[in-house]
Amino acid sequence: PVETNPTAFTGQRTTVDYTKSVISFIGKSSLVNHEGKWTKFGVNLTMNPAEPTNIERASLAVAIDVSSVEVDSDGLKQHFMKADFFETDKYPSASFVSQSIRKISDNQYALSGDLTVKGQTKSISMNAEITDSYLITSFDLPRQEFGIGNDSYGDKILDPLVPVEVKLYFQ
Repeated sequence: PVETNPTAFTGQRTTVDYTKSVISFIGKSSLVNHEGKWTKFGVNLTMNPAEPTNIERASLAVAIDVSSVEVDSDGLKQHFMKADFFETDKYPSASFVSQSIRKISDNQYALSGDLTVKGQTKSISMNAEITDSYLITSFDLPRQEFGIGNDSYGDKILDPLVPVEVKLYFQ
């Protein structure tokens, strides 16, 4: 539930409320789209002690337990664990670590950092809305660059970009 008149970020609330927060995606294909989400993840929003109210001096780290994925098909969930998707026995987590948070306007920020999936790290950038109540962002995961769904079946039917939405609500 996004507030209609959110308060600008002041650094007073940095602890994530996991009961409200969600990291979700839509796996699109030429056959059927599958919505999913990860239910186990950890977030550290660390403020700079010298400027504890300045989000641009903060760092954000997110770690996802990849095997906690929930999708609309048990068969697909099992497929996610295999080598042609996330290979969770070898790579149990995915992570994002910010390199910069830069104000664009009002509550809008440019967020850049390193995304690590299946042992590969790539720099990504996204826009985020950050307030005292939440951090909301989205980005397109280039699945092929991380070796996800690159089997002959996946390459034929899966969209190369997977929309990911992150909604982190603060306590």
